[in-house]
Parts: sequence; C-alpha cells; structure tokens
Amino acid sequence: MRITDDGNRSRYPDAAIDADGRLHLVWVDDPAGSGNSHVRYAVYDPELAALTLPVDLTPEHPREWERPAIALEASGHAFVVWEENINGLQGHLWFTTNWTPNAAAAAWLTAE
Repeated sequence: MRITDDGNRSRYPDAAIDADGRLHLVWVDDPAGSGNSHVRYAVYDPELAALTLPVDLTPEHPREWERPAIALEASGHAFVVWEENINGLQGHLWFTTNWTPNAAAAAWLTAE
C-alpha cells in the first residue's frame, strides 16, 4: 500500500500501533530543491482501509527536518520528536504531542 503520492521525496518513516490496531505514521516530506521539508503525521485505520489526511507537525519557517520518531501511550496520546539539520554539523531536537487521544490536527501542540 502506497502511503504518499504527492510528488515529494518521502523519507525517514516511523510508526506505532495503538490499542485499537490503528497504525500511526510519521515521515518527512521533502519537496525537491525547496530546502523546506515537513514532518507529516497520519493514521491508517485497517477497519476502514483508509489513511487520514496528513497533518504537518513542523513550524512554518523553512528548515530541513529529519528522522522523526513516534511513540504512543495507552490512552492514545502520540508523542513525536524529530531533528532539525541546520548545516550538517548542527541541529536541534523538536517535540510535539496531541492533547486528546486520536485527535485531529487542531489538537496538536504547536512546535515553536
């Protein structure tokens, strides 16, 4: 099953399965030559055989984001951490979480 098909270079996937059997995915979408990648999050529901629309977890300013990782707790909260590549030698770690289990985009803590 293809997860992405938006013309971007998709890389660094990570996934976790919740108690209901849904697959929570994070990855980096890297539009060719833009210098502005995005960490995306989506959920695949096997009962519906459907993937939610991807949510952009990254701040608005252009950066090169890498290696997202996701973890879930029993109540369904998702925790996502990723790396900011500044110049190949420096970087920072970023973090976000959703406030409500299995929440929509509006419920994610803004990464700033």
